[in-house]
Amino acid sequence: MVTKYEATAMKDGDWWLIEVPEVGAYGQAVNLAKAPEVAHEITALWLDVDPAEIEVTVTAKPDPATEAAMAKADAIAAQAAALNSEAARVRAEAVRHYVTEQKVTRREAAAALGISAGRVQQLTGS
Repeated sequence: MVTKYEATAMKDGDWWLIEVPEVGAYGQAVNLAKAPEVAHEITALWLDVDPAEIEVTVTAKPDPATEAAMAKADAIAAQAAALNSEAARVRAEAVRHYVTEQKVTRREAAAALGISAGRVQQLTGS
């Protein structure tokens, strides 16, 4: 039976630091490509088991500053998506109002609003 472990790799200077938290094993690799090999080796050594008895999956992690910046970027992107959705809703409402209340044709609305008649049709649902 193969026992599975999770490891993380984080760049630190010229090296990738490898940690296998479940067993408290640490090591370092010269590059990320070598991290799985190192993680497997240090885990087997730490547990004093045959390497064939274990499987170690390595996940690369950014440094805390980069991770925080990516989280901030994701939050900004979510806000932008919400604003785009709201803008689309308001745009459709404005076009529907213009066509319905002002009683203009799709072609007239398209010319006045700078969009195609097909887009007016999409936005008004007619």
